[in-house]
Amino acid sequence: MSAVDRMLKGSRGSILATLALSLSACSFPTAPSGAGSSPTALEISTSPVVPSELPQDTPGPQVSPSAPPLPANAYLIPTSVWPETGDLSQPLDGAVAYEVSPASLSQGVYFVALDSSDNAARYVSLDGKETGVLLRLGEGLKLPDRLADQRGQLLLADLRRTSRFYDLAQRTAWEVGPICLWRTALSLSPAGDWIAADCEETIQLDGVPQPHTVVEILSTQEGVGYRIALPRIPGSDPSRSPFVFWIGPRTLIASNVWLEGHLNTCGFSLDSGILYCPPLTPGGDAPSFGGVEPDGEFVTLIYRDRDPWESAVAQKSCFEVSGACTIIALEEPDTIPVLTPNSELVWWITPLEPTQSTRIGFYIAPGWGSQEVAVLEGDYVVSEVCPDGGCLFLEDIESGSVYRLDLDGALTPFPHGEIIGSFSVP
Repeated sequence: MSAVDRMLKGSRGSILATLALSLSACSFPTAPSGAGSSPTALEISTSPVVPSELPQDTPGPQVSPSAPPLPANAYLIPTSVWPETGDLSQPLDGAVAYEVSPASLSQGVYFVALDSSDNAARYVSLDGKETGVLLRLGEGLKLPDRLADQRGQLLLADLRRTSRFYDLAQRTAWEVGPICLWRTALSLSPAGDWIAADCEETIQLDGVPQPHTVVEILSTQEGVGYRIALPRIPGSDPSRSPFVFWIGPRTLIASNVWLEGHLNTCGFSLDSGILYCPPLTPGGDAPSFGGVEPDGEFVTLIYRDRDPWESAVAQKSCFEVSGACTIIALEEPDTIPVLTPNSELVWWITPLEPTQSTRIGFYIAPGWGSQEVAVLEGDYVVSEVCPDGGCLFLEDIESGSVYRLDLDGALTPFPHGEIIGSFSVP
C-alpha cells in the first residue's frame, strides 16, 4: 500500500494521525549531500506508520525513526490531508442521457468529439464514416473536455473549480469540488483516478513560512486527497510559479520548483511521497515541462530562457529516483514538440505568434532529423494525435474547423467537432 493510499484509508482521525509524521512546520528541506544522507527534522517522513505508532506525548512534526535515507536530488515536502473533514464528492444535479455504449462498438479506433449543437459527446471512427452519441447532457451542463481510459472503462470529465465526471461503463455521474483552481488548467491522471491543480497564492500550508505554491491532489472517486507545498521564487511573478501535470498513473511532473537557488523540473510520486529533481542543467535553471503522451515513453522540455527557445524530449524515467535518463535535443527552434504513442515519432508545430502562418513537421528516430510537412495560413493548434502517431488533428483557431494531417502532408476536413481524446475497442 502506498504512502498516499495509507493517508486516504480509514477514518478522518486515522488519516490526520498518520500525517502527523508528514508535516514540516519549519521550512523546506535542503538537498541531501548525496546518496545515504539521512532525513533531517525539516524533511517529511513518508515511511509507512500506523496511528498506534505515533508518539502521543510529543506534539508537532516528528521524523519516523524508520525513515529511509534519501538519495541525492530527492526531497520530502510539506503535505497535509485535504479536505480536513468530510469529502468533496457529491451526486451530479442535472439531466444526463447515456446512449451508445463503447463496449458495443466494432473493433477499431474511435475519437470522442463534442457536438455543441446537441450538447452531446459523440464517437467517431478513424476514417470518419461511423459516428453516434455516447453522452447527451441537459440544459446547464457543460460538455466534458477530457477523456480518460480507466482500464478499458471510459471516463469523461469537465474539469473546473467544481469538476464533473461521467463513467460511460457504469453510467453514473458525480461532481468533485470546489477545487482550489488558480491560473493553470486542472490536470487529470491518465486513468482518471486523480486530479491536480495549483492553488491561488492566498492558500498556504500552515507552518511553512517560505514562499510556496500549494498543489491540491484529489481522488476523483472519493473526493479526498491532500495538499503539497512546492517552493517558489520569493516575489516572483505568477508565470514563474510552480505548476504540475500528470505523466503517469501516480506520478506528477512539477516545473518552476525553486530549490538550491535554481528553478527545477521534478517528478513527484504518490507512492513514495518523494519529490525528485534531476540535474537537467547543472548550475542553472532547468527547462520547463512542455507536454506528455500518456502511453508514450517521453515528456517534452522547453528551454524558454534561450533565444530562440529550444526543445528536447526526455524519458519519463528521468524524473524517477535512480531511473534511466536519456535526453534528446530537437533541432527546430521556436517550435512546440508534440509527442505520440510511437516513441520513434515526434511531431512539431510553430506557436500561435508572431507569424500569420503555421508550420508543421515531425522528427523520426533514430537520427531525429526534422522534416516539414505543411505550411498553413492562419493559426492552428493540435487537438489530438492518432493512436499510431501517423496523423494528427488540427483545429483552426478562428473558424473552429478541424482537419486531419497525415505524414505525407495530406490535409482532410474532419467535420465532427472538437476532439478531446481517442479510445480503442479490442
